[in-house]
Amino acid sequence: GYLQSFNSAIWNNTSTGTIDLQGDADFYLASGTPSFNNAGTFTKSNGATDGSDESYFDVAFNNTGTVNVKKGTLTLAGGGTNSKTFSIDTGATLRIYGVDYNFNTGSSLTGVGNLVVDSATLNFNTGSSLSGVGSLFVQNATLKSSSGFNSAAAISVNSGTLDIGGASTWSGPLAITGGSTVKIAAASTLSGVVTLTDSGTLTGAGALIISNKLNWSGYGIISGTGKKTISGALNLSDYQYLDGTTLETSGATIWTGAGYLQSFNSAIWNNTSTGTIDLQGDADFYLGSGTPSFNNAGTFTKSNGATNGSDYSDFFGVAFNNTGTVNVKKGTLNSGRTHLIFES
Repeated sequence: GYLQSFNSAIWNNTSTGTIDLQGDADFYLASGTPSFNNAGTFTKSNGATDGSDESYFDVAFNNTGTVNVKKGTLTLAGGGTNSKTFSIDTGATLRIYGVDYNFNTGSSLTGVGNLVVDSATLNFNTGSSLSGVGSLFVQNATLKSSSGFNSAAAISVNSGTLDIGGASTWSGPLAITGGSTVKIAAASTLSGVVTLTDSGTLTGAGALIISNKLNWSGYGIISGTGKKTISGALNLSDYQYLDGTTLETSGATIWTGAGYLQSFNSAIWNNTSTGTIDLQGDADFYLGSGTPSFNNAGTFTKSNGATNGSDYSDFFGVAFNNTGTVNVKKGTLNSGRTHLIFES
């Protein structure tokens, strides 16, 4: 069932109060500006886990006590603030929906459950802590944290923004899709598989290390002043943009298809002495703006491509500097439209 609030009614749960929400009851706004203010302990102990129902609060939910989401879904759709503790257990979900919500100084979010930010902005302001969730979904929404956070969560950002203000270490997979932006302001390491596609952007001033794998396709964008180091594997396919940053590869790069990587604002790709690049088709590296360069100190191999003149790999307007090894095994490698190397 539900509790419905009229004429700005208020429910205060004091510091000695405990609330055990044992099902999927709701607290609805009918009129005015109602609020639920928890200074005690609020626990959602049960509820549907298959998405068929939830506990929906579209009144302001202000917490100065403890909130435990143990089972089911708690949706906060009326805004509010937190200055103490939220925790989410395995399989449970906290959903911030529709209206902005703020974690303020002294507050924290812990646990290994699911955090969903949907069509809202969730702010972790100065002095707050996002110290652990099992999975994080940002959908048509923004999550902004003034500091970094370390997490093993699976992170998915679709048509949204994840804006992180400090150094972070993420060991779970990261998916950036639907025109989303992930921005990291300080040096960070991503040790899970990163998928950048569907016009998503990975950016920021922080130096970034991707130590496992980056799957980069679908007009995905890498930008920002911080160097982006791929020490693990890099898979390139379809189309990509490199904008005003330095990409450094030191592992194995597999480049497939006949799309292109386009460089803007004098972006640089350095393939280090341990890096290998296998260009398996007729993909190109194009100038978009500035004076970009590709600098190979490792091994660059064009292993496949058209041999009848119908296509080729074109490094147009991009300086190709080699201090390592370049092998053209099949097809055509065109450097700046001035020099053709062909071997079949």
